[in-house]
Amino acid sequence: MKVFVDYLRTEVLSTTLQDTRLETDIVSLSKVHAAGAPEAVVFYCSRITEALLKDAFRKFFGSEPPGRLVDTEKILYNYCLLPQSTYYWVKGLRLLGNEVRHSFRPISLEESNCAVIFNEYIFKWFFCEYPLGQQRTTIFNTEYDASQYTNDPLANLARSLEDCKLDKGKITDLFGPDQEKYISCFSSNLTLPILLIEIVISQGDYLSAHRLVGLLRPFLNNRNGNFKNRYHQLEALLLSREGKLVDALKILEPKYWKQVKDHPERVEDETVGILAGIYKRIWERENTRDFLIRSCKTYRWGWQQSRNTYLGINAATTALWLGHDEEARDVAKTVSSILEERRKSIQEKTFCRFDLNYWDMVTLAESKLILNDPAHAEKLYELAFSIYQDVPENVAVTNQQKSRLVNFLLRDKKTIS
Repeated sequence: MKVFVDYLRTEVLSTTLQDTRLETDIVSLSKVHAAGAPEAVVFYCSRITEALLKDAFRKFFGSEPPGRLVDTEKILYNYCLLPQSTYYWVKGLRLLGNEVRHSFRPISLEESNCAVIFNEYIFKWFFCEYPLGQQRTTIFNTEYDASQYTNDPLANLARSLEDCKLDKGKITDLFGPDQEKYISCFSSNLTLPILLIEIVISQGDYLSAHRLVGLLRPFLNNRNGNFKNRYHQLEALLLSREGKLVDALKILEPKYWKQVKDHPERVEDETVGILAGIYKRIWERENTRDFLIRSCKTYRWGWQQSRNTYLGINAATTALWLGHDEEARDVAKTVSSILEERRKSIQEKTFCRFDLNYWDMVTLAESKLILNDPAHAEKLYELAFSIYQDVPENVAVTNQQKSRLVNFLLRDKKTIS
């Protein structure tokens, strides 16, 4: 059975990147796929993806990418250079690649099928959609038969999700008449289900997220490493969003402190953000200042470690609520500066075709509120809400934070409505 790389145009094959001559790895991927070697398939898919991401980074920034792939992909996403669906496929391939490099477990044929599909859509992004790329209409030299994985339900689902750009209705097909067929695949392929949990949480579909979390749990009992860590992160996030804060805390707090102890220089931003968010929600519900202090300290620590603007703006806002006005303004000013420079760079290099992603835009708006510029803030909120109407759950979370902050500022007489 052929794979998508066997249909690539000559101009695509002959592309030379700084880290690799693309054709060499593409030919190797085709050979190991034909030989039925799943680990090698995932390895080459991961290596090709890493080379494409690094080249995209160099084209935009004119400098070398960070040492870790996860940082490169985050930066490309933050600059709106990676579309949301492509970002999910990059994450999935990174998870699988790490399993190949750092785990002794065998990789299943089904996992390698997903890796190939993720790689295909990353190719299409790089050669057809990336604003500083070749902007091709197609990467194929002939009609590519995308139906070759008809016997692999999860691989087919991944293809369907990309084709419909993560349509919520398509995701819920997972729980339709063919539910048992999908569930039977989970034991041999956890990658797509893990990604689906993140996708449906972002869409506010907590019922589907709960069902997926429950269905995956038996398959993760004997697993360690990236998949299990990511599963627990998402489980805690889901419980937090649903208001089950004590349960969320029991899952995530021990993992956070273990990361701090084992490698304090690189605690995952997402773990920090979810945990600090749980503390903040407990404070909101119980009005216990101790949890607001914990939240602020956690956000502040994450911000100081990574300069992640999401952690920064929350460090600023929680500091404001604690009465640390000067600290709040200092952090908000830095966050605002980072995001304004990012926005300027995006608009200049894409000729205003791209702008900040949703979270960056509302983060910039929140920084303007703290810096006593409500008119500018409101324009940014309105723009974010109008551009990103397909993420109602994110808008709801933002409006809740915005209302609390505005009410606080009004009571404190630092700004006007």
